Amino acid sequence: DSYTGTIPSTGNNTWGWGKVDAHEGLLDLLTKIPAQPTINPTGNVAFCQGQTVQLSAPNGFTSYQWSNGATSQTISVSTAGIFSVRVGSNLGYLSPWSTATTVTVNPTPPAPTITAGSATTFCNGGSVVLTSSSATGNVWSNGATTQAITVTQSGSYTVQTTNASGCSATSAASIVTVNPTPPAPTITAGSATT
Repeated sequence: DSYTGTIPSTGNNTWGWGKVDAHEGLLDLLTKIPAQPTINPTGNVAFCQGQTVQLSAPNGFTSYQWSNGATSQTISVSTAGIFSVRVGSNLGYLSPWSTATTVTVNPTPPAPTITAGSATTFCNGGSVVLTSSSATGNVWSNGATTQAITVTQSGSYTVQTTNASGCSATSAASIVTVNPTPPAPTITAGSATT
């Protein structure tokens, strides 16, 4: 234009090889930068200790950068934290960071223990009282929901407790064995009984 004048083959000291159209350059750049990605969780982002959730970034990009340092499209998360991701195009342009996703890991209650009130091996017609160490939230393997149950049949008995977060823990099994009653004996008289 009239400001640059004629540009010789070696450029000039004022304008070099010409001017940059900043507006058009920015518009061109914006078409090449990937849009802000969205994190898609597979499952609930609030879960109990020992579980995981999969967080995925959108398909179709050549690179992925997670806030925890991972570089795969999908990550498996088992610890609490705040996670975000950005994606890269085949031209090397990086998107803005995604909106953060908060993962919450709720604690699991301690596993309850079962205390037997008497021997767990007895004869038919007997019973044993099994008591959970947890005063509330009990669900026994036989369906009972009380702290203690009276058992009259052979079996493996467990109790599960659930806390306010909905997380559960199960006791070790208590084995109850009910032995059959032998047949009643008969008495045979060798002679008259009167």
